[in-house]
Amino acid sequence: MTKKRRRGRGGKPIFAIGCLTVLAGLVVAGVLIAPRVKSLFTPTRPGWAGMPWYGPSQEMTVTRGSVSEGVSAFGAVSPAREARLAFEQAGGEVVSSLIEVGMPVTEGQVLVELDRAALERDLAKARATLQDAEEALAEIRGGASDAAESLRLEVELAAAEQAVAEARAALTAYASGGDTPAAQRSRAAQELAAARAEREALLNDGARLEQIEYLQWIYSMAEVKHGEMVAIPNPSEQDADNTWLLRIDMLAKRESLDLAKMQYDMDKRAAEHRVAVAARAVAALDAQIAAGMGDIERQKLEADVAKAEAKVATVQEALAAVGSDLLGAKVAEAQAKVLKAEGAVRDAEKALDNAVLVAPFTGAITEGSVVPGQLVTAGAPLGTIEDAGSLRVVAQVNEIDIARLQEGQEVVLSFDAFQGEPPRHGRVGEIPLYGKYSNGTTVFSVPIAFDAEGLVLFQGMSANVIFPSATKEDVLVVPAAAVFTDPEGDYVMFMAGGQPEKRYITTGISDGIYTEIVAGLEEGDVVNVPMMGPRGSGMPMYYGGMY
Repeated sequence: MTKKRRRGRGGKPIFAIGCLTVLAGLVVAGVLIAPRVKSLFTPTRPGWAGMPWYGPSQEMTVTRGSVSEGVSAFGAVSPAREARLAFEQAGGEVVSSLIEVGMPVTEGQVLVELDRAALERDLAKARATLQDAEEALAEIRGGASDAAESLRLEVELAAAEQAVAEARAALTAYASGGDTPAAQRSRAAQELAAARAEREALLNDGARLEQIEYLQWIYSMAEVKHGEMVAIPNPSEQDADNTWLLRIDMLAKRESLDLAKMQYDMDKRAAEHRVAVAARAVAALDAQIAAGMGDIERQKLEADVAKAEAKVATVQEALAAVGSDLLGAKVAEAQAKVLKAEGAVRDAEKALDNAVLVAPFTGAITEGSVVPGQLVTAGAPLGTIEDAGSLRVVAQVNEIDIARLQEGQEVVLSFDAFQGEPPRHGRVGEIPLYGKYSNGTTVFSVPIAFDAEGLVLFQGMSANVIFPSATKEDVLVVPAAAVFTDPEGDYVMFMAGGQPEKRYITTGISDGIYTEIVAGLEEGDVVNVPMMGPRGSGMPMYYGGMY
């Protein structure tokens, strides 16, 4: 039996009507969506040749604002207080411990306690040994008092005579000018002159400058050739291949130019640093000479000689009053045992007093694990405590820039995790005297105190730090990404009548985000800027033809 097809009210099959409706919808959607889909997959091409970038752009207005110039560095958020936990003078078996990663503790709370009974036994044993040594010394002295005293005084006399010889030698060396402030100043002045000569030779090195200019020229030529190929409408496959080869050549030349500039800049900074260090040394010695430090040092050395000579005379008089019996070797040996036993008693007393390790401040244990029954020794690290309630930024500053910083200097902070937030201000803490060698350079960990109120910061978050050396307020600024350079100077793509045109400008200082405009633009002018990449990256998405 054949099943009849169900028909609609008008007699047409419902299935046929549905198919026609879907087909019509697809046709309409294709008409509306196809141009948009095509635009999504069609590479954006500028309508003009010679643009400094290839890719999407945006228009931005020239405004007034502030801009700073100085040393830039990266850092990380860390606790303002951190301490290594260890027993300074005690060691033994642990009877209780709170040292475990993540454990919150309060200031003064007992973290680790050692076995006090064992430490008390050690102290009693040391005191008994001392008593035996003192009794042995008293017994020996009772039978040979003159000999012991004579031996003691002869040892003391030898030491006093050695002190006289050393004091006289120091005074003689100083009198001959070997290490006087004036001699030190002369050496420092020679070092300063040499550093300045080296700096001048570097600044006037025509060969270096000509090399950089030549690399700039060949890069600019490669950039122009690449831009001409990019601007070809409806490029052939051969044109696309040539564009790719020209792009590779242009990038290689730009890398050579950047490397030459960076090396020359690093050499200049190193030379300036050596001049600054030598100049500070000369200034410090000038201050010492002005304050009469030379006369003070001479008087001190003369006083040391007089004091040593008086000691020799005193010991000689005491020795003359004692008999000449020198049979005191046993007395000296017994005295040495007493001194050793006294030291052991002092160490045992300090260990007993130091049998409890307490938290130096309120915080949390971030490293270490100590369990009851564990044996620990004096000085061995047991863990780390950090105060997470108080944060700071530790900036990594290279050896070339560290001399430009000062303790208490105000800095500008920004955090990658809080894009769009206004910059925070902080102050430089104590500048470390020693750096750490890493990746071919020495870096210094510089602490920076700041107010973190309003920011949910966590340890390890990255921070951008600017140590301003110059700041200008209420000046014309544009994004730093809008400024380009060719052999004729700095320029921007100025929007005139809706079309971009190259306009040369005079720039001032820049902090890497904004650049000061000294001449060439006015407030309210519009410039074309490459579309930026991921938020906070500071790099265009398509630059020089590269993604």
